[in-house]
Amino acid sequence: MEEYLAERGVALSVTKTHITPIHEGFDFLGQNLRKYGQKLLIRPADSGVKALLEEVRKGLKSHPQAEAGPLIVQLNGLIRGWANYHRHAASKATFNKVDGYIHRMVYRWARKKHRGRSAAWVKRKYFKTVG
Repeated sequence: MEEYLAERGVALSVTKTHITPIHEGFDFLGQNLRKYGQKLLIRPADSGVKALLEEVRKGLKSHPQAEAGPLIVQLNGLIRGWANYHRHAASKATFNKVDGYIHRMVYRWARKKHRGRSAAWVKRKYFKTVG
């Protein structure tokens, strides 16, 4: 491989290059590529999911008394950008998991913001059903 690349003026970094079997999978550009039987699945990498959830957590913790509208606008930009980057991957299960985590984080944020109110009041105020 090194000879082939050397003819084209490209060199491999020995410290960064790692060869792994495709059935074990590897992360590349925020995606996890792994072959299951005859299928190659490309999913969002776990490290990217953790980084997104940490950013959402930081956003909620740094604005404990913020109004819900501007906070949601800020979080929506972050979440939408991450989701658009991973929309072409096999992401349904990951998106569902991330959605559940973010829902719980926002619910906890709302409960902390309104400590004297009941859970039903918080649900009526912030988690309305539309349609």
